[in-house]
Amino acid sequence: MATWPKNHSLNVWSAASSTGEEIWSIAMILAHQLGEQADWHVLGSDISLRVIAQAKTAHYSLTRADGIPSTLMRKYCLKGVGKQEGSLLIASVLRNKVGFRQINLAVPLPEIGLFDFIFLRNVLIYFDSNGKQDILSRVVKKLKSNAYLLVSHSESLYGLSNDLKLVKPGIYQYKSIVDV
Repeated sequence: MATWPKNHSLNVWSAASSTGEEIWSIAMILAHQLGEQADWHVLGSDISLRVIAQAKTAHYSLTRADGIPSTLMRKYCLKGVGKQEGSLLIASVLRNKVGFRQINLAVPLPEIGLFDFIFLRNVLIYFDSNGKQDILSRVVKKLKSNAYLLVSHSESLYGLSNDLKLVKPGIYQYKSIVDV
């Protein structure tokens, strides 16, 4: 099992988490790699209260579980029986480490702390160049120094931020001006 430095909380934000599948996948990986008792937390946000409500239930059709490795499925998903057959519920050990909040990325962000990883996947494609730059400037302020911003492979941040360095397609690292 990987170790995380003592006295260091790992914070992850999925900035457009929709109905939560990405959030729960992240939580499963963190629990599996760092341990269920490690100091990590995941925040999921979306502009839509309807999708946040769905995500909070942590209850999905088994058809949505395609792609979850069987080891994680057995460990972190409870299969429904009886009236719940054909569904799954994310285990409480993960639900206790995940929170959800309504956040509109197109306006000043609330105080939510700083993050080691921010997932901003499939969001910027809906905005023009100025909108992308505005959202990106707000989101980058929520990254810890040396933290990572993840976008989809089809999204490029080229020319939108001087504070981000491309690591791999879809993965950018933030370096604060103080560190440069």
